[in-house]
Amino acid sequence: MYSGSRVSPKIILVISNLFHARSVFETSVIESLEENFDIIIVCTKEVFEIYNESIHKRDHYLFKINAEAEIFSNRVMNAGAFRFKSKSTSFEY
Repeated sequence: MYSGSRVSPKIILVISNLFHARSVFETSVIESLEENFDIIIVCTKEVFEIYNESIHKRDHYLFKINAEAEIFSNRVMNAGAFRFKSKSTSFEY
């Protein structure tokens, strides 16, 4: 039986650093997603402290990144950025 109410699918945005936070909160990305989805935000304490006004009004959870995993991730990202810096035609590393 159709009740006429629309249930939006839920999506989780995992925001682990300020680079991704800026992409989400300083553009219209999150607003365009909210037109079709119920948003749940999972972010670090650092992201929450800076963007708490935007995050606080939505369902949200905080998580902590393991320091060793973060160091490894940064090394991999930096190595990839350096290796492919001349390949990008749209983004200068």
